[in-house]
Amino acid sequence: MPPLTENPWDKFAKDDPQFYISSKSRWREEDAFWRSGEQTVAYIWDHVVTHLPQRRLAIEIGVGIGRLAVPIAKKFSRVKVVDASPFMLQHLQETCARFGVCNFELFRDADAWDTEPADFIYSALTFQHIEDPADIEEYIRRSARCLVGVAFFQFDTRPMTVGLRVRNHLPDWMLPKLHRRGIRRIRRRSEDIRAMFARHGLRIINELNPHSILHAFIVAKG
Repeated sequence: MPPLTENPWDKFAKDDPQFYISSKSRWREEDAFWRSGEQTVAYIWDHVVTHLPQRRLAIEIGVGIGRLAVPIAKKFSRVKVVDASPFMLQHLQETCARFGVCNFELFRDADAWDTEPADFIYSALTFQHIEDPADIEEYIRRSARCLVGVAFFQFDTRPMTVGLRVRNHLPDWMLPKLHRRGIRRIRRRSEDIRAMFARHGLRIINELNPHSILHAFIVAKG
């Protein structure tokens, strides 16, 4: 039996990182996986570019193997990439070599990635999978500490259902792969997310796709 403290994303990184990062079947082919990252970044960029003071430093929380970070790296002088799994960061080093990316700085989540001003901080398809809201709040607190531009944070804010409440109490062995702890999506109440931002001095300047699986908040300081 694995230790209780094992990070499930270490296992996912060893098994099949592309599947767990982007489980949509149409994205699992190699080229489609990386194209989906370019498309996602283009969408994000359209909504944040006018709010960016500079393009010196970006930070990604939950980088995985770099699906979004590779296209972001073309837009900033430096990119700090943060992940809870050292095995994902190992895969990311392979990505850097493959795409010739040389402006990444790699950090574990507990490392000091929040010590200098960041023009842009983003997290997509990461907070939806974090079970403990305190862990998300710590990322938000540290982001607020160093943010000088804007941040793009994505959540699943669909309403909770009785079926999901039952599912969340079942052991993993009874569940399909994508409904197990670590990979399943965790739904949050929009009002709880807004209150969390307010606690850390962040104001919401835009919301995209509210009450959905891809509810994005664009926030700034003050």
